[in-house]
Parts: sequence; C-alpha cells; structure tokens
Amino acid sequence: MENVDASQVVDMSQMFRQSGLISLDLSSWDLSHVTDMSDTFSHDRALTSLKLGKTTSAVTSMDEMLASDGALTSVDAADWDVSSLQDLENLFQGDASLTSLDLSSWDTSHLTSLSNLFSGLSNLTSLNVANWDTSHVTDFVQTFQDLPKLTTLDLSNWDVSSGTQFAEMFRGDSALTGLDLSRWQTGPIAYMGYMFDQNASLTKLDLSGFKLAAGDEGVALDQALAGTTALKELTLSKDMILGDADATTTDNANLPAVAKTDAYTGLWQAVGSGTVANPKGATFTSKQLSTGYDGATMADTYVWQPVAKATPDNPGTGTDTGNTTNPDNPGNPTNPGTEPDQGPDTTGDGDVVTAGDGDAIVDNGQSTTKRQPKSATKRTVVPAKSTQGTADKTSQSAKVVTGHAAATVQKGSTQGTPLKMATHATVQKQAQQLVTHQQSQTTPAKLPQTNEQPQNWVAVVAGALGLTLLGLNWFKRQN
Repeated sequence: MENVDASQVVDMSQMFRQSGLISLDLSSWDLSHVTDMSDTFSHDRALTSLKLGKTTSAVTSMDEMLASDGALTSVDAADWDVSSLQDLENLFQGDASLTSLDLSSWDTSHLTSLSNLFSGLSNLTSLNVANWDTSHVTDFVQTFQDLPKLTTLDLSNWDVSSGTQFAEMFRGDSALTGLDLSRWQTGPIAYMGYMFDQNASLTKLDLSGFKLAAGDEGVALDQALAGTTALKELTLSKDMILGDADATTTDNANLPAVAKTDAYTGLWQAVGSGTVANPKGATFTSKQLSTGYDGATMADTYVWQPVAKATPDNPGTGTDTGNTTNPDNPGNPTNPGTEPDQGPDTTGDGDVVTAGDGDAIVDNGQSTTKRQPKSATKRTVVPAKSTQGTADKTSQSAKVVTGHAAATVQKGSTQGTPLKMATHATVQKQAQQLVTHQQSQTTPAKLPQTNEQPQNWVAVVAGALGLTLLGLNWFKRQN
C-alpha cells in the first residue's frame, strides 16, 4: 500500500475493521485531511503491528480505533500528531497484549472524554501519561479499568477541575500500590461509584480535593472503596460524605473491615492533633466511617489504629531493673548446683554472716555485728551454737567455720552480694583444710573470741629450756 494517494481522504472510519491482517504500515500515507478514524482497525484480532506515521494532525475522533485488537503488541502511537483530537474513547480498549505505552508527548488539550481509553489492557506494566492536559475532560469513566499488572501510575499533575464522572476509573487495578491524587481538585462530582473497587494493593489515598455535587446523600460514592483491603491511610474532604447512614441501603463507599492483629486494633482512627504514626482522634469501625462520615465536621486523615505499646510497671533507672527481690543465688563456685539461699537458719545449727563493710559472727547469743542489708528484704540474725575455727582477717576475705555451716564473706564487696552457703560435707572438708593452712603460716592470727596470739609448741619448749639454762648459770655464779 505504499503508492496509495490518501491526500484527499477525510473519513477512514471502519476502513480495516475485522480485516484479518497481521501487520499494517500506513506511515507513507498522507492523512493530513482525515478527521474521522473511529473503528478504523477495531476487532482485527490477528493484527500484531501497526504504523500510522505523523500526518494525523486533522483527526478529531479515534473512538474505538484499535478496540479489541487482542494480539497487537507494537504500535507507533508515540509518533502520532493528536493536536486536534477531541474524542479517543475506547481507543485501546481490550488490547490485552500491549505491555508498554509512552504517550507523554501527546497534546490532549482539546479532549473532553477519556472514557474506557485504556480499559482491559491486562498485560500493561508501564504507562506514561503524566504530562497530559486534562483541564477540559469531564468524563473519566473506566479510563484505567482492569489493569491488573500496572503497579504505578503518575497522575499527580492532572487537572481534573472539570471532571464530574469518575465511575470505575481505577476499578480492578489490583497491583496498583501508588496513586498520588493529593493535588486533585475536582468539579462537583455526580458519580464516582466503584472508582477504586478491588484496588487491593493500594495503601494510601488522598481524596482531600474531591467535592460532591450538592444534595448528594451517598449515592455518588457507591462501593467506591470496596475491596481496598490494604488501604491504611485515607484523607477525606470537607466537601463529601461517604454514604447514607440508613441501614437499609448500601449506598456508601463500603470500606473493608480492618483486620485485628498484633499491630492494629481493627478500627480506623482520626489523626486529629497527633500524627499518622501516633493518631489521637476518635475511632470508628469501617462501617461507621462508611455510613457516618460527614466532611463538614469530620474532615481529617484516618489511619488504622495501632495497638498501644505496653509500658513496664517499674522500668527503674540506670541498671536497676525494678526488681525489689533478692537475686537468685548463683550457687557456690565449686558447686554451681547449690540450692538458692532460703534465708536464715532458724534451727540453731548455723551462724548468719552478712556481706558489706564488716563481718558478723554470732556465737551462743554473743554477737558483734556490723552489717548492711543486701536488699530491701530484711533478714533475721539467729543465735548459733558454738563456733570453731580460725578467721584470717589480714587477707582480703574472711573465712568463718561455725557448727555445721560455713560462709565465705568477701570483705569490701558490693552491698547486697548473695552469700554462698556450703553443704555439711563441704564444711567439714573446708575446716580441715583451713586448720592445715593456718598451721603452715608464719604470721600468727588472732583468735576470734580472746584476741590472743596462738603459740607454737616448739617455741614454748625452747623458751623453757632457755630459762632453765639461764637459772643454772646464775646458781653457778652465786656459788
């Protein structure tokens, strides 16, 4: 078709409809006078590739031009001159094999309707229409309906001030996670039912610039938020309501119920004077918000109410954990399995020794005590039976052997250190070792009760012999 003269053609509507062609290249045609290309290539289910060229500047209507071309994978739409285009409803509807479209350079300043423009592109993953001028568009019905693989869509700069119809605009876009509508300022919306229906991945939505037509009682938002199960943050306008409070009708936005989890209470909460992370406003169930929201008094951002974090009853300060009880006895170093300290012995078979700045030995009701409490828990000193053994107070630790029990006290230790109590068998062994050890020392130690110095028997004998010799010598001199 390279030699076709189409320079005088004005109407090409339905020209190649259901042609059965696989590929079509019209880039050499002069289409400068063509104004109507509606249905030109529609229902060409075998068509995989199409080229039109750049001579489409006079075309005003492309309604359904490529509709239902399910096999189409390549189209030179980025090169088209659409500066006169006014109607492109259903242009790409049902073209399920298209995966990417970059239409960012299109002049859309004359468009009034985008109805069904990209509806049903089930494999589309990339779409660039960010720079479009939509200031004259009134009809956005089903513009992006059923695009299940599209994850992001930048419409943040769109001017929708003339828009009144938004029904099903994003319905079925189940993978869409980001949609910034925070700068949208709509005209008086007549209907936006099912607008975000089944947007199951959408987590945040700002409708603060949406305005409903006067007198609307909730019909306009019928099921608008149904199926938005991941939506956690919703900003609502002062010029809208979400539905009719009448329990007999379903004319409301139908917010999905919030699941109750370890992180969320299952309620919506107004941010109020708080923040999104720490809301402080009133709480609502999804049904209450869907049927009772009135922007005149409730305009705010609503979020899933977080579960309050538990605060320790006695968090303490520094290294104090708030525990006022004695720590568990870690056991004797030589016997880690020693039972925890059960308190003072009340049978009279043992002595009580406390750690701290001084030592205490209690013997037969006589005691010399200098003690510091090791915890907030008081302990009772009970008189013990007779004390046997030797205490070496010149060393850094005092070892005391009394009756059937022994305690090791680290002098100068931290107040509150647990005592390590030994078993009867261990006490006897330690007593024997202690006596042997004391006998081998050259430095005498004071006895615990008499404060006397122990004497070595060899020294006593030697002294006696010395005195005898001196006496004999004295008697000799006298004679």
